[in-house]
Amino acid sequence: MKTGPPAWAVDASIVFALVYLAGSLELVEPFERYLVPETLPKYSYPFTTDQSVPTWTLPFLGVFIPLGLIVSVAAFTGAGWLEIRRSIAGLCVSVSLGWAVTNLLKVSIGGYRPDFLYRCWPDGNVAWASPGVPACTPTNPRHVIEGRKSFPSGHSSMSFSGLAYAAAYATARLEVFSPYDYGVVGVHPRDRASMLRMALAWWPLALATYVALSRWRDYWHHSEDVICGSLLGTGAAYLAWVTKQPLAGAGARGAGGLRREGRDYAPIGAESGEGSADSARLDRMEGRGPRSE
Repeated sequence: MKTGPPAWAVDASIVFALVYLAGSLELVEPFERYLVPETLPKYSYPFTTDQSVPTWTLPFLGVFIPLGLIVSVAAFTGAGWLEIRRSIAGLCVSVSLGWAVTNLLKVSIGGYRPDFLYRCWPDGNVAWASPGVPACTPTNPRHVIEGRKSFPSGHSSMSFSGLAYAAAYATARLEVFSPYDYGVVGVHPRDRASMLRMALAWWPLALATYVALSRWRDYWHHSEDVICGSLLGTGAAYLAWVTKQPLAGAGARGAGGLRREGRDYAPIGAESGEGSADSARLDRMEGRGPRSE
């Protein structure tokens, strides 16, 4: 008999703990790094509150848009409820993990933003409390606190943790990398991976890349902040994907989750069922049936 808490309860507890940690770290003042006067030109970019991708859009980029894509692809391809539930749980784990780790790094490292000079000394009069410790005279103290949270980029991390996970699900569900052997006689071109499938599955990656690059263009982050934030978000998505394995319940194989035994759906453009061309081709590939000459 199966004992212990249900899987959904474990997932919910982990996500809640990560969200609580991430939210708590938002209130923690970051580490104050030693500021070398000779490095001030690196932090002297113009300060502006205008952002190409405002902070209020992050819940949409990290959660709601990926969730919409997952549900849409699942409904279009006839996915079962267990698979949908696993996919949504994986998305929540990915985003909460990426958010928590990002905030932990932000407050632990205390990296200066490219516009820190203006945040600290908006009047242009540079002053020091002691060697390496700036005596800031900000118009808004919050600007200085946020100015010491440059590494890594939270926008980049949040975008990739949600959108990269959704792209992975769409790639597996739409079978962008076709499981069929191109050398098998009779494989119709429409069964193979197409540019349309790639576009449908990978547009979230383009959106996440735009968000990340906008942070560098708007002088809110250095290039290394954006790169590391993007890698962090992608890593969180990968860990959530391999942990939850949302397509494994129907006989998934490999990292892409493509089915062999017990397929519950056919690739777009192919027929399914006993005796179909799809089944015959799969049988020939696995040595279960005669091969056409």
